[in-house]
Amino acid sequence: MSLRHLGHTWRDVDSFLTSIGGTTMKTCHKWTNILVNEDFDEFKIDDRGWVWGVSFWDCYSDLELEAKQFVYQECSKTEATFTAETLARFIDQRFYELNNLKKIDQQFSKIN
Repeated sequence: MSLRHLGHTWRDVDSFLTSIGGTTMKTCHKWTNILVNEDFDEFKIDDRGWVWGVSFWDCYSDLELEAKQFVYQECSKTEATFTAETLARFIDQRFYELNNLKKIDQQFSKIN
């Protein structure tokens, strides 16, 4: 979609994708059509039986639920002081508790 948006022809995009071992333009068009015109859930399911990777939440689905409940509770307070760092600290703390681990470094890495 991006290459077409930037003015490249269908054939040029297909040639480029083929040369780098990507999906063909026909397949890209099919999935773009599903994404734009149909259901996003259908877009996420590619029906090839592949697992692209296991996400953190796949392994810790209960922690995901706890994190969502934590966000809801914090945002429901009359004086909301909730930040993304508050959520990160909550998830970090619960992760170590669930796995019965001791955290050595109490600091988060700063991303610039």
